[in-house]
Formats: sequence, structure tokens, C-alpha cells
Amino acid sequence: MKIYLAMGSINNTRIKIFKEEGVQRILVSYAELQGSIPELPFPDIILDSGAYGIGHSAKQVSIKAYSLWLQLYLNKYSIVAYANFDNMLSPEESQQNLEYLESEGLYPMPVYHYGEPLDVLDKMCGKYEYIGLGGLSIGMISTEKLRNFWEYIYERYKDNKFHIFGSTQMGAFINYQPFSLDSSSWTLGSRFGIFCGYRNELPALIPMREKEGIQLFFTAYEGYRNNIRAMLDWEKLEWLKNVNKDESKQARLL
Repeated sequence: MKIYLAMGSINNTRIKIFKEEGVQRILVSYAELQGSIPELPFPDIILDSGAYGIGHSAKQVSIKAYSLWLQLYLNKYSIVAYANFDNMLSPEESQQNLEYLESEGLYPMPVYHYGEPLDVLDKMCGKYEYIGLGGLSIGMISTEKLRNFWEYIYERYKDNKFHIFGSTQMGAFINYQPFSLDSSSWTLGSRFGIFCGYRNELPALIPMREKEGIQLFFTAYEGYRNNIRAMLDWEKLEWLKNVNKDESKQARLL
């Protein structure tokens, strides 16, 4: 399983930390790239269209601008996949956007959103190999529901590869591994006092703010580095190969 670190805001400090910690895989949003052409010295990049940000942030994007940017700058970066300009509220509009981008000579990754009709996913999997799965981030769906949904997909679509957008709920992937996922969990230390690591030899997000009597002196950057190192270590996947399937142990996974 490939873990892509979602960069979020693109700045020299974040790029420097990623490089120093040996990060190879990142996810960036077109909404952050539009209007600037920064250096992104990483060999494995997934580009999110940023279409979800419409109505959720001040950074507005349009499909025509997205298409033009891809045609002009796609070869500047090591982009292995770029998402369709999708609409979480309208699979019909997402399909129209996919067809538009393909008519422009592009090959975007189609994205299915949790809760859409399953025949939408059937059609995608019948035509495309690499599919994005959205609407599965922490806070939008429980680990149990994500596990059930993911295992259904894994069993039904054996010939496809899947990228899960915005989820590091490792407990959902005990039995089967998606091809790839991305996560911004490396930022949780400075934002919420949550640190990536291991609990009982299993990957865990550890909320230090809930530990009474503990005083820590992490800087934001040290918190970033800890979480980045942990996520790079999780990617080795030995924990998935040898995990104890005991239900009480599984319940402690996040």
C-alpha cells in the first residue's frame, strides 16, 4: 500500500521538512497550485483537482482552468495520477466533467463518492483500472462502515486498483490493502495534539491532550517530523501481514 502525504498549503518549510525526512509520495491540490508553479522535488505525486473546495473555501477552481493547467504543466511534475474534476453532490456532473477532460486529451482518475449509486462504481470499474474513492475521511464515515465498504469493494472488483482519498483509518485495512491512500495526519500533532505512532505494535493516532498529567515540549515542526516518520514506517506494512485478528486488538486501531 502506498501512503501519500497530503501537503495542504504549499510552502518552502513544508517542502524542506518532507525532503529532509525522505518523503517520496505526496498529494497536492490544484487549488493550491493554481497561479503559481512551485518546485515539487518528489518522484511520486497525485494531484487532486480541488473541486471539493468549491463552496468550502475561498480558493475557487473551474474545470476549464484545471484542464488548461494540466495541458501546460503536467510534464513539469512527476504526477502519476490526477483526479477528475468531480462533484460530490452530482455523479452526473462528475461524469460530464470526466468526458470533457478526456475530450481535451487528458486521462484523469475517476472518483466514486461513498453514498452514490453502486452502478456508478460498476461503470467506472468496467472502463478504468485506477479508481479514486472519496467521502471516506475521518469524521465522515466510521471505521466500521469504512471497513465494510472497503471489503465489499475489494471482493467485488478484483481487477481494479483503488486510491482512498483522505483516510488513515488503518483498522479498516487489516484484511485487505488498497493500492494507495492519502492522509494529512502528519499535521495532527501541531493542530490537535495527536501523534502518529504505534500502540501494542499496531499503528495508532495517539491523542496526547487526553493524557492527564503529561507535559510535552514538542514544537510544531517536531510534531510534523514525528508523524511523518511514523507514516513512512506504517507503509512498510509488516503490521498488516502479521496482525493479530483478535477483535479486541482490532478495536484499538484507528
